[in-house]
Amino acid sequence: RGYQTGSFTCPHCRQDHPGYISKCPDTGRIVDRAFKMQGEVLEGKYRVGKIVPPGPVAVDYDGAQAHRGREQENLARKVAIKFLRTEALGEHQPIHRFQNEAMLAASIGHSNIVDVFDMGETQDDVHYIVMEYLRGQDLGDLLGTFDHLPAEEAVALTLQMLGALRAVHTEGIIHRDLKPENVLLLPDGT
Repeated sequence: RGYQTGSFTCPHCRQDHPGYISKCPDTGRIVDRAFKMQGEVLEGKYRVGKIVPPGPVAVDYDGAQAHRGREQENLARKVAIKFLRTEALGEHQPIHRFQNEAMLAASIGHSNIVDVFDMGETQDDVHYIVMEYLRGQDLGDLLGTFDHLPAEEAVALTLQMLGALRAVHTEGIIHRDLKPENVLLLPDGT
């Protein structure tokens, strides 16, 4: 397995360590397997790229669809891959919530909700979701740079968020973590 032979950036000390270690040599804290996924190929379909800032329950990476044969590498679609932290698995509720998030997001199909392509579990029981890769700025960062948003921009953003919320509420879903850091603003205005 790649994480046993490769290296990873430790979430505790921010240093690179060999993939086979289970505890940070600097802090002695256990390193969750979700932090060691860089370079893995999931089910022969998705190559895990670099880690992006992790959340409290999941660790996010960029990635690409894996193709057999070098001639197709330039055609690989960029994806985002979210791994459920194994330390969150003490209860079954996080797994159930994680899987529901994937299935519900995949079923909605709204322009202001990230598309989910796939979900699965690694050989080592690390659950993951594969989503469309989006590049943008989160609303929290934007709000931190302005005293206030121009009214026209604030209204446009609010209408888009309300449209997405209406789509999920129509499906009977209640978004439990709506905050500026979870709203991504794309360069094209969506």
